[in-house]
This record gives sequence, structure tokens and C-alpha cells, in this order.
Amino acid sequence: MKMDEMLDAVADFLRRHSIQRFWRGMKYSLLFMSGIFAAIAPSRLVTEEVGTTVAVAWAFCMSLSSLICIYTPITDKWIGELGGIPLLAAVIALYGFSAILDASFNQPETLILMAYGLVVLAFACSLVARWLDVLAISRVPGEEVETKGA
Repeated sequence: MKMDEMLDAVADFLRRHSIQRFWRGMKYSLLFMSGIFAAIAPSRLVTEEVGTTVAVAWAFCMSLSSLICIYTPITDKWIGELGGIPLLAAVIALYGFSAILDASFNQPETLILMAYGLVVLAFACSLVARWLDVLAISRVPGEEVETKGA
């Protein structure tokens, strides 16, 4: 294989497997694992607010929506994020609201818990922004919902 062909192959690989796709895949994978761990051992913060059954349902939704989102960076098709992000953002926002509500009723740890809830809500907002970007990109004239013509 000639050097030019090798460089073209590397450039093609990098186009197909961009750094952004890697980090999005990592984000959704970590969220998937956090949902699995939360189902196995639900957070005291969540169970005190809503009960164990709802906490496990929340964890299941976290895992399911993350798994749907993982489809996008793996296949380079927008449909995974279009379908998964709304549920994922809602689940994460509910967790943030739960932390803020808990902070509202507890005295000593209120600032730490409030800060935690706000960080979680900020992450949920960034997911909504990502979903709006994906929605706009997927509606570009002449483009399919997929990023490739497959």
C-alpha cells in the first residue's frame, strides 16, 4: 500500500469515525451504565422522593433511552438521537427536579443538593439543545434522516 493510499484510508476513517461521534457514544454508554447501576441499587435521594418502584422505572427509562441514542454514533444515522433524546432529557430533568425539591425541604445540605440538581438540569438542557440541532440537521433539504445515504 502506498503512502498516499494509506493517508487517504486514515482520512476516510477519521471522517467516518469522528471524535465527536466517539464522545457522543461515550456519553450515551455511560448514561446507559448509570441507568443499569441505578436499577440495581436505586439512589436514596430518588427513593425517598418517589419510592423504589418509580426509581427503578426511572433507571429503566434512563437505560432504554441511552441505548436508543447509542444507535446514532454507532451507525451515523440521526434517528437514534431523534428518538432517544426526548425521553433521556425528561428522565434526567426529573432527577434534577427531585434533587432540587429535596434541597428545598432539607436544612444542612441544601446548597450542595441544590447545586447538584442545577447541574443535572443544565445537562438535561444541553440534551434538548442537541436534539434541536439534530432535528434541524435531519430536515436539511435533500438529506435523509440518516447521515449517510444507506
